[in-house]
Amino acid sequence: MIRILPPLALIPHVGPAVLLDEIRDTGHDDRLSATLVVRPGTAFSDPDGSLPGWVGVEILAQVAVAFATLGGDQPAGPAKVGLLLGVRNYRCTLDRFPPGMQLDAAIVEAMTDRHGIGVFDGTLTSGGKLVAEGILTACRLDDPEAFLRGVPP
Repeated sequence: MIRILPPLALIPHVGPAVLLDEIRDTGHDDRLSATLVVRPGTAFSDPDGSLPGWVGVEILAQVAVAFATLGGDQPAGPAKVGLLLGVRNYRCTLDRFPPGMQLDAAIVEAMTDRHGIGVFDGTLTSGGKLVAEGILTACRLDDPEAFLRGVPP
């Protein structure tokens, strides 16, 4: 795996909403991975600096939007905006991710239709051990302004 771009170039988040530290290319067109170290001060951090287990869904969603922004081998312009439509079978073995824990996040695109709705299988591991997994369904918004005006994607 190789590092490709900083997360800020691939996801439409800023400041404390960004959880990912590094995006990595897996060498496959249907998957992407990222790493992060749990730290205090994020938009999702508890006072002790930990992240609740449910934040794993947000971590995986950030990897999925980075995947959508890349759209192949090269970045397709500014970070894509998307909507998380649903999560199925999310299981997390931890109540919380403690500060300092390194997480490796990976998504595999199961399918994407012509409207930009995609399904992704996601996993979070730490030290090679699976700590969370789930299936995310998301919609890429190529024109977020039109969506806000009520025009469907």
